[in-house]
Amino acid sequence: MPLPVPAGPDGFVMRGFVVPSRDFWFWTFVQAAGSLFAVGMMIRAYQVATASRVSVFEYVILPASAIWGWLLWAERLSPVAAAGMALIALRALPLRWAPARPPPRRRPPEGQGVTRSATARLGVVPGSPGIET
Repeated sequence: MPLPVPAGPDGFVMRGFVVPSRDFWFWTFVQAAGSLFAVGMMIRAYQVATASRVSVFEYVILPASAIWGWLLWAERLSPVAAAGMALIALRALPLRWAPARPPPRRRPPEGQGVTRSATARLGVVPGSPGIET
């Protein structure tokens, strides 16, 4: 015979398995797809921009979480949390006017890559048609 369990979060630990609803599964997959897309876009951002420019936007998760908490559960921000989010926004502002720079080109370390000796080992003769040395 099951024991009575307090309603809501008070009885969470004592409550047995509950089958998730369709709404739960729908919103779980929506959130998972959105997260996957966002992580993919951050990976792409690190590929096309400098890390110092992109890394600031890693912190957008904090204000976004606060906004969703306010929208879904009417949670209020503490003054310290609001001040922290303001600091994040202030740090991102100078990036708005900073000139965009492409990421630095990577060169192979000295001694790696195709060299004249490597072409000689492959049997390529300097001065052959189609070969520039």
